[in-house]
Amino acid sequence: MRLKRIKEDTEITTVVQPDICIICNPDLIDKRGCNGPPDIIIEILSESNRKHDLVTKFNLYEEAGVREYWIVYPADEMIEVYHLENEKYRLDKKYLEDDIILVKTIEGLKIDLKDIFS
Repeated sequence: MRLKRIKEDTEITTVVQPDICIICNPDLIDKRGCNGPPDIIIEILSESNRKHDLVTKFNLYEEAGVREYWIVYPADEMIEVYHLENEKYRLDKKYLEDDIILVKTIEGLKIDLKDIFS
């Protein structure tokens, strides 16, 4: 995935490989992958990538305009969901293993975390 660090820039300055991304606009897809911010990015934390996902990628995705950012804590069976509001991420909720996430970016989509963490 290729992202612009600052929205006004015309040059792509950052290339990342998120664990999962959802791209609703097919115009963003080209031969080299996704060129621009996807609608949702999901990162699954491990000890080796924890700081990178929680700080570096969080700031990059916020700046690039990714509408939803999910951070999955597999050991805790928890997912934090952030929504972009006024160009800043706001924590929507910390979802636990018995919760159902109502995906705001994709109307009508519900994800039962029992299916994820079982």
